[in-house]
Amino acid sequence: MYIIGFSDGYNKMQNPTKRWYDAHYAGRERRLESWNAAMLEWLRHARPEGPLLELGCGAGLLLECVVDEGLYADDAVHGIDQSETAVAEIATRLPGVRVGDIEAEMPYADGSMGVIIVAEVIEHLVHPWALFDRVHRVLRSGGVLLLSFPNYLHLPWLALRILADLCDRPAWIVLQPIDRMYTTPLVKRRLRERGFDIEAIIGNTYGPPKLHEWEPRWLRALLNGAHLGELSFHPVLVCRKR
Repeated sequence: MYIIGFSDGYNKMQNPTKRWYDAHYAGRERRLESWNAAMLEWLRHARPEGPLLELGCGAGLLLECVVDEGLYADDAVHGIDQSETAVAEIATRLPGVRVGDIEAEMPYADGSMGVIIVAEVIEHLVHPWALFDRVHRVLRSGGVLLLSFPNYLHLPWLALRILADLCDRPAWIVLQPIDRMYTTPLVKRRLRERGFDIEAIIGNTYGPPKLHEWEPRWLRALLNGAHLGELSFHPVLVCRKR
């Protein structure tokens, strides 16, 4: 079962979803994805004040990188993921990483975080806009949200997604138990409604998704310089809490 629209069946889906992620991370290679690399590069240059929290942190490779590079101290880095398999290793190194359900809990004080990362997560939530409200609460005034998601203004991916649905081949694009379709204009509107300003959009993957590893950096820089990030497959939105 793959949920495209909103559903009231969250409690029924919760355990199957957790099992899916446990199995997914059990056999997955730890690698820094392109959107994480873009976020890391932005953090290197902007150096926003912490603490830093990643929601849906998976195996925590981005958190490990920011600590290894000295951008944040171990005790200033936090993460939550529902998969025990995903966080088992990183939690032994970073005490702020824990297992939890970001749709059901946000165990942080109001205004306690300087940076919150939500990378490739909102499309797998039952109530993604409610998460924006909780993120806004936990961020301090002027704090930063770094957000990425699959953008269906990217036509090559949209075509592949439709084909996978029509042919009932979820493995073609690793469809997950909850896998919604969003576009950049919609997400921007929801963010602004909930008290965020979008300062920048960093585009990732302009060509066919399967070829993203060979996409030239100069081409990506050129297209980002032309402010075409909204059309990329994995835009990174740099958002500031008002």
